[in-house]
Amino acid sequence: MAMDPQHPFHPDEKEARLKLGAHRQVVYRILRSGERRPLLVMLHGMGSNMTRWSEFVAHTRLKQSHDLLRLDLRGHGLSVCRCEVTMERWAWDLKQILDEKGYERAIIAGHSMGALLALHFARLYPAQTASLVLVEPSFAEAMSRARRWLRPVFRSVAGLIRVVNAVGLHRRHYRYRSLWQWDEEARAMIRAGQRDKVIARYASPWVDLPYNPLSVYFQDAAEILRPAPVSSDISQPVLTLLSAGGEPAHQQITRDLLGQMPQCQIREIDASHWLMTEAPDAVREAIEDFCQS
Repeated sequence: MAMDPQHPFHPDEKEARLKLGAHRQVVYRILRSGERRPLLVMLHGMGSNMTRWSEFVAHTRLKQSHDLLRLDLRGHGLSVCRCEVTMERWAWDLKQILDEKGYERAIIAGHSMGALLALHFARLYPAQTASLVLVEPSFAEAMSRARRWLRPVFRSVAGLIRVVNAVGLHRRHYRYRSLWQWDEEARAMIRAGQRDKVIARYASPWVDLPYNPLSVYFQDAAEILRPAPVSSDISQPVLTLLSAGGEPAHQQITRDLLGQMPQCQIREIDASHWLMTEAPDAVREAIEDFCQS
């Protein structure tokens, strides 16, 4: 079966699981040939899942030269759990997968919150980080001070929800969505002049909650509000993709932070905000050129 928005997995991808103990696992998919090739890892963002990268996997020429790995982060998608999640735990999960599959190094690509995780991974496991691709990184420093102060509130609320979950009060099933299909629907709305509806859909937490445990969603929000893990210690090549439509003040803060990394190149793409939705071809081509350079 060919990939399309309703069937967002490549027929040659192999699904696998990293066991984390009783009733916990990380589900991932890997597309590779018989010979060992460079590995590109793709990380999704807040309240999302691995189908954020389905359109990329379907069309990228990197399938001819690279192995591709994407995963549902612990607590998300098919890796659903009502456990404590942090950047460190997600990074550890990824390291275990790389070790299990025998990859010494990987190109780590991440979207939004996934871009922050890519940076955390590079700080924690530099020897296993060949290079980084950051798509619309969500740096807390570029957000309002009032919003940043919400981090301890989000962590506390998540902790209370996990206590409630521990006594058996929680949803039993969560829906799994194709982000590729969502993007196709959003593009149709944009073409119809309904950009406001797209903004309401993608910016509203109420739209995400049917697909995510409530405690994990609050923890995602808290992790995004951590200080940006950028420094001169991240010496690997870095490609950052930013949307041209971002607020100038926020863009400048983001650029200043990225400038701390000695090998960071920034590419601005014509889009209002959601690069993976509005400009998938430009994003794909930029990543392909970077990975094959």
